[in-house]
Amino acid sequence: MAVTDAWSVDDVCDFLNKLELGHLSPAFKDNAVGGKDLAELTDADLQTELGCKPLQVKKIRREMEAANNASATPAQASPAQAPPAQAPPAQAPPAQAPPAQAPPAQAPPAQAPPGTAPPQYYYPPPQAQPPPSGYPPAGYPPAGYPPAGYPPNPYGAPRDAPTTAAPAAAAMAAGPTGSKPVSPDDLREYKKLQDIIRKLKTEGVEEKLAREQSTLRTVKTSRDQTQKELEQSKRKKIELERELTKLEGKKRLMAKMTASKKDRTEHDLDALTLKIPELEEKYTKLCSKYNTQSLIVEDLETRVTELKRAVKSTEVLFDRVFKGPNSAGTEETKRLEYSMLELRPRIAEMKTKEHTYKEATTLVGGAHQCFLQAQQAMHQAYKNSGMDVMGNFFTPGPAFQGPFDAAADIKKRQNVKKSSALVKQAGDNLEKAKMILPEMPEVNTDVIKKMPGMLMDLLLDNMISDLRARRKITQSMQLLAKSEKECQACKQWTEQKLSSECQVPIAALELELNTAKAQLESQRNAIMDAGLKTLG
Repeated sequence: MAVTDAWSVDDVCDFLNKLELGHLSPAFKDNAVGGKDLAELTDADLQTELGCKPLQVKKIRREMEAANNASATPAQASPAQAPPAQAPPAQAPPAQAPPAQAPPAQAPPAQAPPGTAPPQYYYPPPQAQPPPSGYPPAGYPPAGYPPAGYPPNPYGAPRDAPTTAAPAAAAMAAGPTGSKPVSPDDLREYKKLQDIIRKLKTEGVEEKLAREQSTLRTVKTSRDQTQKELEQSKRKKIELERELTKLEGKKRLMAKMTASKKDRTEHDLDALTLKIPELEEKYTKLCSKYNTQSLIVEDLETRVTELKRAVKSTEVLFDRVFKGPNSAGTEETKRLEYSMLELRPRIAEMKTKEHTYKEATTLVGGAHQCFLQAQQAMHQAYKNSGMDVMGNFFTPGPAFQGPFDAAADIKKRQNVKKSSALVKQAGDNLEKAKMILPEMPEVNTDVIKKMPGMLMDLLLDNMISDLRARRKITQSMQLLAKSEKECQACKQWTEQKLSSECQVPIAALELELNTAKAQLESQRNAIMDAGLKTLG
């Protein structure tokens, strides 16, 4: 059996993170792809079902084969080739006592195989089968772990036997209790990155950049305004010079008539002649200030970019140190990681639900606006019907009442038609919102009463027909007012639903996620700092 067959879904996700393919982990986790499933999937399945690219498929296959080959050598070794700590009694270390010195609680010499010393601890029987192929997984246990002498192997040397730490353990720095060692190279890289981050944050480069960018925008605005004013002044000066030239060319008879205008023009020209050099000097200073400010902003942007790069490099370092089979994290860090992995899909699901609820709220809000506009149109139709009724006092009888009454009838019907169209649009919006939120309160949209035919109303225009139309308009207005209140209550209901079922839970989940993220970062920094102290 290949070592990858024993991988769980989380092991597969850790394997992808190690290959810098962590963005594929959600698809593998959603489809519950374990190690055995991964081995059985074809290249086409990986590309179509799980979103892998051809080069990523080749990389996954190559690393799986390397993991299986790396685990094949220890899995195929015979018991006689095992390390002395796991050897059978025939290869017990010399630190064990001879048969005559065995403690009374141990097995008597007569029961020990010939030529061997009685063990001080229980050993597996010599005929025990070797571990199955593919176990333990590749890269486990990590080099240098467990530390020398802890915990003692119950199937190996006794607790008081002299032990020697593995050479790799000397090159590893131990972290807090429960965490695995971190390599010195990773610790040095962490220290270097933390020094950069601490230095730049102490200087407050991000806050400085925000202030300097604001100053740069202000200087740019002043410079542009000064440039515009300078150009306008120059154009006006040219116009005044031309006008002055024309005035000077007038005949002597018109000189008295143009004297006052010529004086005003000369006065304005002199004022502009003094103003333009001032504006030019101001514009030059603002240009110089803008260039200096641009250099300051560019320098700060470079340092902020360096800060962001250091933060990103720290995240990559943490992924390398705290993820995968050789993770240096503690149980607490793993718990926080699993908590964050659980919270992110829940937040994404809630945000999808929030988007749907917002769509329903927008539809109901649009329906409410339609009802308000329909009320205004119906109110205008009510005014037109009043004018139509007034016309019948002057020309009573069932006959055409002239252009004045005809115009009032036409406007009345146009407003009623507009109101009907708005109510229909409101009904469509409410129907769509009802499909999203079936439990939404009902709103009555059958509120517009049918009007008499326009042709008959114009030909047989009299007091009775006009009063009948006016009564139907009044009834429609009353029903519209009632439906508008129902729609307003429905809008408040959807907004409350959006807040209680989406926005408040999302805020709580995001707060929990940010808290877990801060705690995880603090725990990881504590582990790395403890390793730095050990490293010296």
